Amino acid sequence: MIFFLFIFFLLFPYTVVSIGIIEPSYEERYIVFQPNIERHYEFTIGKAEFIHSFKNAGVLDPYVTVNDPAQDSGPRPISADIKLPEKIDPGLYYIFIGGLETSGEPGTVSARAGIQSKITVLSLYPGKYLEYSLTANDVGVNEKINFSMALSNYGIEDIGAVKGIIDIYDPENNFVQAIYTNTISIKSVENKALIAEFYALNLKPGIYKAVGRIEYDGIKPNSTRESFFRIGSLNIIINDYTREVIVNATNRFEITITSDWVGTISGVYGRVYTPNQKTLKTPNLDMNKFQSATLETYWETKGLEIGEYDVVIEIFYEKTSIKKTVKVNVIDGIPPIIEKPKTFEIKTTTIAIIAAVILALINIGIFFYIKKPKNKNEESNQNSTSIQPPKSLK
Repeated sequence: MIFFLFIFFLLFPYTVVSIGIIEPSYEERYIVFQPNIERHYEFTIGKAEFIHSFKNAGVLDPYVTVNDPAQDSGPRPISADIKLPEKIDPGLYYIFIGGLETSGEPGTVSARAGIQSKITVLSLYPGKYLEYSLTANDVGVNEKINFSMALSNYGIEDIGAVKGIIDIYDPENNFVQAIYTNTISIKSVENKALIAEFYALNLKPGIYKAVGRIEYDGIKPNSTRESFFRIGSLNIIINDYTREVIVNATNRFEITITSDWVGTISGVYGRVYTPNQKTLKTPNLDMNKFQSATLETYWETKGLEIGEYDVVIEIFYEKTSIKKTVKVNVIDGIPPIIEKPKTFEIKTTTIAIIAAVILALINIGIFFYIKKPKNKNEESNQNSTSIQPPKSLK
C-alpha cells in the first residue's frame, strides 16, 4: 500500500497556489476627486506563508496609509486609508495596494510572486473634456466592418451631442472613404461608445488604417486616434520551405504557410511531389485567423543525383488547393538524424511508472481477494460429505 501511494504522488503532484487578494468592487475603488475627500478600504491577502504588504501611489503617496497588523506574516486582513488634499491637477491617478510573497527571512523582501489592487482617482477637467479610443474588427472580403469609439467624459460639464468621423486608408495609404458614427449625449464622468459600420465591398485583401476624430457641442479637437484592421481572403500562402536535402538519406521537409482568412480553416494539409516519383503527405492541422504554421513530412532521397530539382508543393484546404513549384538542392553531406514524431514517443520512465501502478493494483486486488471472508454457504458445502445416489442394478 505504501508503494502504491508513492506511485500515486509521482503521477499526481500537488499544485502550488500563488498569492491572492480579496478587494472591494471596482465601483468602490473608483474615486471622483473632491477637496479633502477620504476613503477607507479593507483587503485580505493570502495563499502564501510570508507576505509583505505594500503601496504604490506615485504623486499621491503622501496621502495613502496602509495599515498592516503583522507585516511579513501569513494570510491576514489589511486596510488602506486615503486622505486626498485640497487640490490636485486634472487627470487620472492610480493607487496600488498589494502583497509580495517573500522567503520569510528577516530584513529581506526578495519577492517570489505578487498581486495588487488598483484604486483609480479621477480629477475632472474644467468645462468639457472627452477622452476616446478607436477600434475595428478584422473581416473577410465583402464583409461588414464594425467600428467603435469608446468615450469617457472627464470634464465637469455634460456634453449634449458628440459624433465621430472615421477616415479609411488602404494598404498603400490611399484614402478610401470617410464614414460617420451615430450622435449621442454623454454626462460628466460617464462612459459611452459611438458606433459605425462599413462594408468592405470590392476592397482587396490587406491591412487597412482607420483614423478617427470627434466633434462635440461645436468643439473640434485636433487630436485623432488610429486603429488598424485586416481584410482577409480564404487563401493559404506558402511562405517558405526546405531548400536543401541530403542525398541518399531520410530528410525532414518543412513547409511554412500563413492563413489569410479571418476565421478558422480546418483540415489543412500538404502534398510534396518529388523528382524521384514520390508523393509525400503531411499531417492535417487547423489554422486560426491569419495564423502561420509549419507542415512537416519526410523525404527519402535514395536514387537521386546531386543537383537542383523542381519540387511541386500543393496545399489542400476548404475543398480547394494551391500549387507552387520550387527549387530544392540535393547535396552531399552527413545524413541527418531523424527523430520519430513526438506523437509516437513513449519515454522509458513513463512505461516504468505505468507498469509499477498496474503491478501495485494487481497486488492490492490479490490481497483483498485472499482476505475476503467466506460466506456460510461455502463453509457448509466444504464441511458436508457429498452423498451420491446409488447406481441402478442391472
